[in-house]
Amino acid sequence: MAEPRCDECRSVGTARPRNNDPYMVICDDCWPDHGLKHGLDNEPTDCERCGGPNGRWNGYERAVLCRPCQIASEREPDPSREPRPIVDVLDGLLDAMTIAEDAHMARTAAAAAPAVATTTTCGHCGATAQWFMTRSKKWVLLEPGVHPTYLIPEGNRWRIDQHNTALNIGRANPTDRCRVCHWDVCPGRVPAPSSPHLLSLWKDNDLHRRQSD
Repeated sequence: MAEPRCDECRSVGTARPRNNDPYMVICDDCWPDHGLKHGLDNEPTDCERCGGPNGRWNGYERAVLCRPCQIASEREPDPSREPRPIVDVLDGLLDAMTIAEDAHMARTAAAAAPAVATTTTCGHCGATAQWFMTRSKKWVLLEPGVHPTYLIPEGNRWRIDQHNTALNIGRANPTDRCRVCHWDVCPGRVPAPSSPHLLSLWKDNDLHRRQSD
């Protein structure tokens, strides 16, 4: 256990609680001056509340008080220690729950807000495409327009949900239309695909690239 340190000079050794106050730790060297300053075991000093004479250190109030002020402080109720009516407690809990619920709804609304698709030009082939965010907070570049789902190979099918988020639907076929990732048909990034429909998109982008050159 660490030795107590003096509240005045921070030394150890002779520091110990004084005046029956465990929170007032003073060493032997500092005690005479400390006691004189606060009216502890020495001549009385002025009260810190009313300025009257005969003030003595009050460990509970942590102040030098005269006898009348000490009696008054013992009679004065401490609001922080008074029992609160159950209605006030429940009202406080209800307010805290309301604030927490409002914050949760705000975060949910922000997360559910539709993301805005950004149209851009591919730096590899010069074709026009659109950026969409996925559920994993990554960005994917999709071809403009939709295509018949049965013409797009499994794993290359994308759709946009109600929040404007891009989803790779894998083998699923929830609708008869889907989107295509531009990176699967970009002649500047990948060779010609084997799928006839993807090949036609790849050729269109390749033609656009050669015309741009």
